[in-house]
Amino acid sequence: MPKGLKDFPHYAEGPERYNLLRKNFVLIVCATAIIPLLLMAAINYYQYQSALKEEIVKPLSRLITGTKHSLELFLSERESTLRLLIRERSFEELSNQARLNFIFQSLKAEFPEFVDLGLIDASGLQRSYSGPYELKGKNYKDQDWFQEVQLRGRGLRQRRFPGIPKISPFRHSHQAGYG
Repeated sequence: MPKGLKDFPHYAEGPERYNLLRKNFVLIVCATAIIPLLLMAAINYYQYQSALKEEIVKPLSRLITGTKHSLELFLSERESTLRLLIRERSFEELSNQARLNFIFQSLKAEFPEFVDLGLIDASGLQRSYSGPYELKGKNYKDQDWFQEVQLRGRGLRQRRFPGIPKISPFRHSHQAGYG
């Protein structure tokens, strides 16, 4: 058994031994510095991601949720207005173009976001229409949204017109058992 450093076998003699010792020393110092540095970088990255989520993602999520609720409330109020209109007016009154124009102008005075108002009967025929487009007499029986209204009794659809790509107003359709 070796009793001291003198008894260990000599793997290198002279300058080679010091070069080996210097190389090992540099590797140990580098490993001692780099390993904690990498560990701290990983911890810092994790904490940064957590802080980012707390500071940016969660408030943005709350903002989006609030906006969603506001939009749902807005649409619900407009839908309630249309339901009241349907309950208070007869099918014949809403079929009368002059009367529908008057009702639409009154409605638009209170709710300027309404773009148009029309009456579509159970067969899909647009009986009357008041608004900026030529839709009176159109038949929607083959449209998906009309099929949904037939099944559910109501529906909300987004309309896009060929040639007018930037206009996409919402339109509420409600079947009230008329015609």
